[in-house]
Amino acid sequence: MAKKQRTFISVEIDPDKKDEFVKRLKLDNRTATEVILGFVDEYLSSKQQEAIDLMEIRRRLEVVEQRIGIENSCLVGESTA
Repeated sequence: MAKKQRTFISVEIDPDKKDEFVKRLKLDNRTATEVILGFVDEYLSSKQQEAIDLMEIRRRLEVVEQRIGIENSCLVGESTA
């Protein structure tokens, strides 16, 4: 089995906050790596979901704009008649 490639990220953090983080990790029986990778995965998936949501909003807006255009055409036609 091939070994996974890895890289490291360094983060500056307030010492008191780090101590609280380490305490919470111990209580939850988790590692910092597990938790941070979970944050990264969630962050990345939320950005993808935002892009998908934005595409859906654009699609719906196009439909609304088309319908408004049709309605405006009908109203203009009625007012000239």
